Amino acid sequence: MKFEVPSGLKLEGRMVIVTKSKPLEASAKELDQVADQMQGVATALSAASTTLDVNAKTLYATIAESGQLARNLVTDIQKTVRVISSNDLPSAVVNLKEISTSLRALSYELHRAEGIGAIFLAMALLLSLWCLLNSLTSIGLASAACRPTTFGGRQEGL
Repeated sequence: MKFEVPSGLKLEGRMVIVTKSKPLEASAKELDQVADQMQGVATALSAASTTLDVNAKTLYATIAESGQLARNLVTDIQKTVRVISSNDLPSAVVNLKEISTSLRALSYELHRAEGIGAIFLAMALLLSLWCLLNSLTSIGLASAACRPTTFGGRQEGL
């Protein structure tokens, strides 16, 4: 801060020199540090929200596709049960191959959605870090506001 306040007089020979102090310099430095920390957290949260946005769309598409594959699988199993009940084994084998293919596709889709838990965990950790920094910042600002200041040899509180 460039804000200066006269704080005393000094005599040097025949000259009077006014001494000045910067009463808000310490608070300004603390605020700059807090601002830098908050900027870092804001950048991290912005990147995390972008990642979550992209991954949420992918997750929704994966879940929708998995649901459709599961419905197709149930339909194929029902057809196979009907064919086996009618004792038409060659058709049953063909249906079982279709079911196997559907199961592989469903397994692949479920495997793709596996990483979403890690994404939500990372988001929760970033949010808790932001809350912690916000709390520390609030405590620091409250502490700085309640700290007594000295002007002209007298102490004054807020």
